[in-house]
Amino acid sequence: MTAWCLSEADVAAIALGAGVLGTGGGGNVRHGFLRVRDQLRQGRRVEIIAADRLGARDAVVLISGIGAPTVSYEKPDAGDECYRALRAVEERCGVKAHALMAAEIGGANAMEPMIAAAMTGLPVVDCDAMGRAFPEMHMTTLAIHGVSELPAALADDKGNLLMFEAVASERWFEKLVRTATIAMGCTAVMASAPI
Repeated sequence: MTAWCLSEADVAAIALGAGVLGTGGGGNVRHGFLRVRDQLRQGRRVEIIAADRLGARDAVVLISGIGAPTVSYEKPDAGDECYRALRAVEERCGVKAHALMAAEIGGANAMEPMIAAAMTGLPVVDCDAMGRAFPEMHMTTLAIHGVSELPAALADDKGNLLMFEAVASERWFEKLVRTATIAMGCTAVMASAPI
Protein backbone atom coordinates (compact mmCIF):
# COMPACT_ATOMS: atom_id res chain seq x y z
CA MET A 1 0.00 0.00 0.00
CA THR A 2 1.50 3.36 -1.00
CA ALA A 3 -1.05 5.67 0.69
CA TRP A 4 -3.78 5.44 3.28
CA CYS A 5 -5.80 7.65 5.62
CA LEU A 6 -5.37 6.95 9.30
CA SER A 7 -8.17 5.70 11.50
CA GLU A 8 -8.17 6.12 15.27
CA ALA A 9 -7.04 2.49 15.53
CA ASP A 10 -4.12 3.21 13.19
CA VAL A 11 -3.08 6.20 15.29
CA ALA A 12 -3.24 4.07 18.45
CA ALA A 13 -1.01 1.42 16.84
CA ILE A 14 1.49 4.04 15.63
CA ALA A 15 1.52 5.59 19.10
CA LEU A 16 2.30 2.21 20.66
CA GLY A 17 5.18 1.66 18.24
CA ALA A 18 6.44 5.22 18.76
CA GLY A 19 6.44 4.58 22.50
CA VAL A 20 8.60 1.50 22.03
CA LEU A 21 10.98 3.21 19.60
CA GLY A 22 11.12 6.29 21.79
CA THR A 23 12.42 4.27 24.74
CA GLY A 24 11.29 7.10 26.97
CA GLY A 25 12.35 9.94 24.64
CA GLY A 26 10.49 12.12 22.18
CA GLY A 27 7.80 13.32 24.55
CA ASN A 28 4.64 11.78 25.92
CA VAL A 29 3.22 9.59 23.18
CA ARG A 30 -0.18 9.40 24.89
CA HIS A 31 -0.49 13.16 24.73
CA GLY A 32 0.47 13.12 21.04
CA PHE A 33 -2.02 10.33 20.34
CA LEU A 34 -4.84 12.30 21.98
CA ARG A 35 -4.02 15.39 19.92
CA VAL A 36 -4.09 13.44 16.63
CA ARG A 37 -7.27 11.63 17.67
CA ASP A 38 -8.92 14.97 18.41
CA GLN A 39 -8.03 16.17 14.91
CA LEU A 40 -9.66 13.07 13.41
CA ARG A 41 -12.76 13.55 15.56
CA GLN A 42 -13.06 17.10 14.24
CA GLY A 43 -13.49 15.59 10.78
CA ARG A 44 -9.95 16.20 9.59
CA ARG A 45 -7.88 13.48 7.99
CA VAL A 46 -4.28 12.36 8.03
CA GLU A 47 -2.95 10.69 4.90
CA ILE A 48 0.25 8.65 5.03
CA ILE A 49 2.24 8.15 1.83
CA ALA A 50 5.21 5.95 0.96
CA ALA A 51 8.50 7.74 0.27
CA ASP A 52 8.55 6.36 -3.27
CA ARG A 53 5.47 8.48 -4.06
CA LEU A 54 7.62 11.60 -3.81
CA GLY A 55 9.14 13.19 -6.87
CA ALA A 56 12.75 14.34 -6.96
CA ARG A 57 11.68 17.98 -6.58
CA ASP A 58 8.89 17.54 -4.02
CA ALA A 59 9.54 19.60 -0.89
CA VAL A 60 9.22 17.74 2.43
CA VAL A 61 9.25 19.65 5.72
CA LEU A 62 10.27 18.03 9.01
CA ILE A 63 8.00 18.89 11.95
CA SER A 64 9.10 18.24 15.52
CA GLY A 65 8.34 19.22 19.06
CA ILE A 66 11.21 20.39 21.20
CA GLY A 67 11.60 21.01 24.90
CA ALA A 68 10.74 19.37 28.19
CA PRO A 69 8.18 16.59 27.62
CA THR A 70 6.71 16.98 31.11
CA VAL A 71 5.66 20.56 30.29
CA SER A 72 3.26 19.17 27.66
CA TYR A 73 1.20 17.72 30.52
CA GLU A 74 0.52 21.30 31.62
CA LYS A 75 -0.54 22.32 28.09
CA PRO A 76 -2.90 19.57 26.97
CA ASP A 77 -4.61 21.75 24.39
CA ALA A 78 -1.59 22.78 22.35
CA GLY A 79 -2.53 25.13 19.57
CA ASP A 80 -1.40 25.73 16.04
CA GLU A 81 2.35 25.96 16.65
CA CYS A 82 3.14 23.28 14.06
CA TYR A 83 0.96 25.03 11.47
CA ARG A 84 2.53 28.46 12.06
CA ALA A 85 6.08 27.07 11.98
CA LEU A 86 5.38 25.21 8.73
CA ARG A 87 3.86 28.24 7.01
CA ALA A 88 6.76 30.45 8.15
CA VAL A 89 9.31 28.08 6.62
CA GLU A 90 7.33 27.85 3.38
CA GLU A 91 7.11 31.63 3.15
CA ARG A 92 10.79 32.17 3.96
CA CYS A 93 11.93 29.53 1.44
CA GLY A 94 9.40 30.48 -1.24
CA VAL A 95 8.31 26.84 -1.48
CA LYS A 96 5.04 25.05 -0.79
CA ALA A 97 5.48 21.78 1.07
CA HIS A 98 4.36 18.67 -0.77
CA ALA A 99 4.47 16.51 2.36
CA LEU A 100 5.53 16.44 6.00
CA MET A 101 7.87 14.12 7.86
CA ALA A 102 8.70 13.28 11.45
CA ALA A 103 12.14 14.25 12.67
CA GLU A 104 12.03 11.20 14.93
CA ILE A 105 9.67 8.26 15.22
CA GLY A 106 9.99 8.11 19.01
CA GLY A 107 7.40 9.42 21.41
CA ALA A 108 5.08 12.33 20.70
CA ASN A 109 7.34 13.55 17.91
CA ALA A 110 5.96 10.75 15.77
CA MET A 111 2.57 12.45 16.16
CA GLU A 112 3.56 16.10 15.58
CA PRO A 113 3.62 15.98 11.75
CA MET A 114 0.23 14.23 11.81
CA ILE A 115 -1.24 17.19 13.67
CA ALA A 116 0.17 19.59 11.08
CA ALA A 117 -1.08 17.30 8.31
CA ALA A 118 -4.60 17.38 9.72
CA MET A 119 -4.48 21.18 9.83
CA THR A 120 -3.10 21.59 6.29
CA GLY A 121 -4.31 18.60 4.29
CA LEU A 122 -0.72 17.65 3.45
CA PRO A 123 0.29 13.98 3.61
CA VAL A 124 2.89 12.57 6.01
CA VAL A 125 5.73 10.52 4.55
CA ASP A 126 6.04 7.04 6.08
CA CYS A 127 9.59 7.58 7.34
CA ASP A 128 11.54 9.72 9.78
CA ALA A 129 14.97 11.28 10.07
CA MET A 130 16.34 9.01 12.80
CA GLY A 131 14.60 5.65 13.30
CA ARG A 132 14.07 6.22 17.04
CA ALA A 133 14.05 9.08 19.54
CA PHE A 134 17.22 11.11 19.88
CA PRO A 135 18.36 13.73 22.38
CA GLU A 136 19.84 16.36 20.04
CA MET A 137 19.02 17.61 16.55
CA HIS A 138 22.48 17.13 15.06
CA MET A 139 22.01 13.36 15.51
CA THR A 140 19.52 12.93 12.67
CA THR A 141 20.51 11.03 9.57
CA LEU A 142 20.08 14.24 7.57
CA ALA A 143 22.42 16.25 9.81
CA ILE A 144 25.01 13.49 9.79
CA HIS A 145 24.99 13.61 5.98
CA GLY A 146 25.32 17.41 5.88
CA VAL A 147 21.72 18.30 4.97
CA SER A 148 21.01 21.66 6.58
CA GLU A 149 17.85 22.22 8.60
CA LEU A 150 18.03 25.96 7.94
CA PRO A 151 16.14 28.13 7.63
CA ALA A 152 13.99 26.76 10.42
CA ALA A 153 11.06 28.20 12.36
CA LEU A 154 10.33 27.72 16.05
CA ALA A 155 6.81 28.52 17.32
CA ASP A 156 5.31 28.47 20.80
CA ASP A 157 1.80 28.47 22.25
CA LYS A 158 1.93 32.19 23.04
CA GLY A 159 2.17 33.35 19.43
CA ASN A 160 5.96 33.77 19.32
CA LEU A 161 7.79 32.64 16.20
CA LEU A 162 11.54 32.69 15.63
CA MET A 163 13.40 32.10 12.36
CA PHE A 164 16.88 30.60 12.44
CA GLU A 165 18.75 31.67 9.31
CA ALA A 166 22.40 30.79 9.90
CA VAL A 167 24.42 29.03 12.60
CA ALA A 168 28.08 28.17 13.05
CA SER A 169 27.34 24.42 13.20
CA GLU A 170 24.60 21.89 13.86
CA ARG A 171 25.72 21.73 17.49
CA TRP A 172 25.29 25.51 17.76
CA PHE A 173 21.87 25.18 16.19
CA GLU A 174 20.94 22.69 18.91
CA LYS A 175 22.16 25.04 21.66
CA LEU A 176 20.37 28.08 20.25
CA VAL A 177 17.07 26.28 19.65
CA ARG A 178 17.13 24.78 23.17
CA THR A 179 17.85 28.19 24.70
CA ALA A 180 14.99 29.79 22.76
CA THR A 181 12.67 26.93 23.74
CA ILE A 182 13.44 27.49 27.42
CA ALA A 183 12.53 31.16 27.02
CA MET A 184 9.29 30.09 25.29
CA GLY A 185 8.18 28.15 28.35
CA CYS A 186 10.18 24.94 27.77
CA THR A 187 8.12 23.66 24.84
CA ALA A 188 7.82 24.64 21.18
CA VAL A 189 7.41 23.17 17.71
CA MET A 190 9.99 23.45 14.93
CA ALA A 191 9.67 23.20 11.17
CA SER A 192 12.92 22.65 9.31
CA ALA A 193 13.91 23.76 5.82
CA PRO A 194 12.30 21.74 3.03
CA ILE A 195 14.33 18.77 1.84
